[in-house]
Amino acid sequence: MKIKLKKQTHWGCMKPLTVYVNDKKQGKLFNCISMELDVHSGDEISFKEGPLPTFKKIEVSSNTREIVITNSNNLQQLFAKLMLLFLILVASCLLIQSMLTFSALGVALLLGFLYLFRVQSYRFEIDGQSEWHTFSDSMRLYK
Repeated sequence: MKIKLKKQTHWGCMKPLTVYVNDKKQGKLFNCISMELDVHSGDEISFKEGPLPTFKKIEVSSNTREIVITNSNNLQQLFAKLMLLFLILVASCLLIQSMLTFSALGVALLLGFLYLFRVQSYRFEIDGQSEWHTFSDSMRLYK
């Protein structure tokens, strides 16, 4: 069966998503350009953005026809919170004596925050029903 994928996002989420079906790359999903996938019931569609790990997996059911990806409504608030937290953590790291440790910690924190920002910034609608990607879902993918 064929299902349709649409990505309708605005600022902050303009990078294309790489789409995988059962861990096989199917192509890139660009903003405002639809993509059709040939899938079967029980297949797993996963999404990846750039070098970040897979952040969303959807199992296809027999009645899945369309998946629409949009921004969550709390994108600006989420960005402000993450940047504030990053600045607080970096400021507290000034007590570290080694510049190498400080740099490594800063880069690790930034990459972690960018991943959480991406995970929390998308909303997936499967056949018109909204499916929010929660923080607990993202932590389960790390295990």
